[in-house]
Amino acid sequence: MNPVNQKLNSLIGHIQELLERHLDLIEENKTLKVRNRKLEEELDQRKRQLGALDHQLKVLKLAQGSDVSDDKAELKRKINEYIREIDKVLAMLNT
Repeated sequence: MNPVNQKLNSLIGHIQELLERHLDLIEENKTLKVRNRKLEEELDQRKRQLGALDHQLKVLKLAQGSDVSDDKAELKRKINEYIREIDKVLAMLNT
């Protein structure tokens, strides 16, 4: 067989292998995207559940007359956090 034909056949073989690998990777990518979407949905659901439980806990604490100073400290922390976020946004807008 001609050396050029051998190289051509070898090249065709490599191209076929690459095409098969490419198709496999496309399928794997699709599968991973579906799994990722499911995991993100599950994470969102867990976050909502956590938020609901946190809200219930706060309501329970208030109903039981627990220490109000904890609530004040939490509120103060949240306000400071919001102020920092607003300052960051203003700084980005000024640049």
